[in-house]
Amino acid sequence: MRKRQNVHYYFCRYQLTWKDLHDNSESAARQAEEVDSQITKLYVHYDRQCEIMTRLHEGIAGLPVILNQLQELTDVLANLEEEYDKVEAALVYLEDVCEEAELQQAKVVDCQKLAKYQTRKKEEMEKLKIQLAKEHAKSVESVEKKRNVKLKERQEAFQEAFKEDVDYYREHGRLDRVSVSSTDSGKKTDLADFKVEEDAGILDEFLASDEITPSTEDASATTTGRIQDTFSDEENLPVSVQSNDDLDPEGDYFEDDLAATHGDPYLESEENTEESDLEKIDSDTKT
Repeated sequence: MRKRQNVHYYFCRYQLTWKDLHDNSESAARQAEEVDSQITKLYVHYDRQCEIMTRLHEGIAGLPVILNQLQELTDVLANLEEEYDKVEAALVYLEDVCEEAELQQAKVVDCQKLAKYQTRKKEEMEKLKIQLAKEHAKSVESVEKKRNVKLKERQEAFQEAFKEDVDYYREHGRLDRVSVSSTDSGKKTDLADFKVEEDAGILDEFLASDEITPSTEDASATTTGRIQDTFSDEENLPVSVQSNDDLDPEGDYFEDDLAATHGDPYLESEENTEESDLEKIDSDTKT
């Protein structure tokens, strides 16, 4: 009985000890796991730090190379800066050359336009000259026609007056006294004041026949031609008309006497009209 009690006692004691050992083993296992995890974390951390330190060491060891490379890069940048300055100057020069080329091209275009404009204006001027020349020719022709008509009318008037004077002289043997007004001096000159030396023989021979002889016709034609030549001058100055060879050379027949005797309706108004027409033509030509 007593042995049983001792066995039971030892058994309970060993059981409690085993339990404590088991609990301690489990606690130690848990702590070992925690320590293992912490050691693992520390290993990883230190491994990383070692890697970083290795890299840092390698970087520090490569600093001289990096410095040399930086110096080389600095030199390259300085060279590039110089090259950039040269390129910039070349670009500025190229820009100036391009602007000058554009300016020259614009000048060429403007010169071509100016040449075309001058050519066109010259053609227009030539056409205008031709047109003005035609108009001037037409105006001159018109004025000449008017003048010829007026001269013809005056010639006919003077020829008629000459015939009347000749007929009157043949009938009466004398000429009427004609008053000629002088516009310059304001004096009146009488035809009787002029002394005419007459050759009675030649005059009687000239007036011998009842009809006009050929010599008389020639004298009339000659006198008429000289009258026409006298008034063909543009200034229309009064010029004395010489008689033919059959008449006395000193017996001058003045146009003013005819105008004063028979009247000249074209003496003032027609001359003013001709002068105004000529002045108008000259002004158009100058324009």
